[in-house]
Amino acid sequence: AYDKAGNETKAFTLFTNFVAQFPTSTYAVWAQNWIADAYFNKDAYVPAEKAYQEVFQHYPDAGDLAYQARLMAGRSALARQSPSDASDYLLQIINDTNAPAPIVVKATFALGDAKFQQFHDSLKDTTSTNYFKEALAAFSKLTNGSPTNATAPLAMGRIGDCYLEWALNKSDSSTFLPAMMAFASAATMPQATVETRGEAEVEIGKCY
Repeated sequence: AYDKAGNETKAFTLFTNFVAQFPTSTYAVWAQNWIADAYFNKDAYVPAEKAYQEVFQHYPDAGDLAYQARLMAGRSALARQSPSDASDYLLQIINDTNAPAPIVVKATFALGDAKFQQFHDSLKDTTSTNYFKEALAAFSKLTNGSPTNATAPLAMGRIGDCYLEWALNKSDSSTFLPAMMAFASAATMPQATVETRGEAEVEIGKCY
């Protein structure tokens, strides 16, 4: 009730106390996840990651919430500039045959972002090519396997980002064309939002 009323400070205290007093309650895992979300929404990514870990490590009956918490732990790690740790969380979801399909899609997209960040961080290193290919592979899974889903235009746009980043930082003008083709594809997908189409057109302009 405090949360719905906008009193997050009071809600945080009550949920924290609830987890401490009733750790075996079926509601405890939901309280713990709320705490983690509260940290994440305040950009406190280190405590958020630890709080999400509590969800999937200490509550064996968390069900789909455990997968969601692992995804958010990965996003927290990426937000705190640790794409390597983020990749570990995300691959655990992707490689789990029991993971819910919608969460696998989100984890795959986040993995692409993590690999793209590693590529960007290692531009002057020989490993950058591997990260570039891994980022493309992750995003391509979302455009090749189920191109009609809502994530496909976003993933196609990120493929364009990868090629554009390569062209600009590797002084390789040959990758401007595949970047433009990816952005054009993202803009013309029927499920693309107005925002996605607009961003894709801006990126095409950058390529020109």
